[in-house]
Amino acid sequence: MIHDSMEWGYRSSVWVNQEIAILAYRKQFEGVDIPILVFKDEKVRLEGAMTSLIVNPITMSSEDDILGKIKSWMTSTEFPSNSSVSDERFISKWQKLSPVSLQVLSALIDEGGINVKETTIRRCLQEKYGFNKNDASTAVGNAKLEFISTDLVKLIHDINSGDEMTIHPTWKWHIYREINRPKKKSG
Repeated sequence: MIHDSMEWGYRSSVWVNQEIAILAYRKQFEGVDIPILVFKDEKVRLEGAMTSLIVNPITMSSEDDILGKIKSWMTSTEFPSNSSVSDERFISKWQKLSPVSLQVLSALIDEGGINVKETTIRRCLQEKYGFNKNDASTAVGNAKLEFISTDLVKLIHDINSGDEMTIHPTWKWHIYREINRPKKKSG
């Protein structure tokens, strides 16, 4: 499309503009800071919410470059997080967890992270992490004590169908970042 002797370019997606506007609303009125990463084709002209909100879209390049930027953004310690909690407070809690509790937390995440039966977590520890039955039970019991003291995981007592664990929503983003952070190689 030509307008005043200048090429207009391609129109941006109405859906993307609406999604960004919803995120802006949630940030402003609900206090939820949801990080976003926006890519755009160099021929796409910014319109709507993309011109009114600071999203700093990155011009798209090769697929490998985009995937690299996404991975870097997702694992970055500068990745924006919920402004109501600090990284320092989270790290002080995180450092109190033993390596075994971190494996229990990983099993909880592997099983969905929300309202997961302890029996399911024990089974995951056995099947995926190689624990024997007694060690899996001991690990879950010890991890529960650490989860209570750190409040990173909510414990739900249910005498009818079995106790459950849920990642505490306040710390969810921080926990997933740490669990998915590339491990440093020793040597």
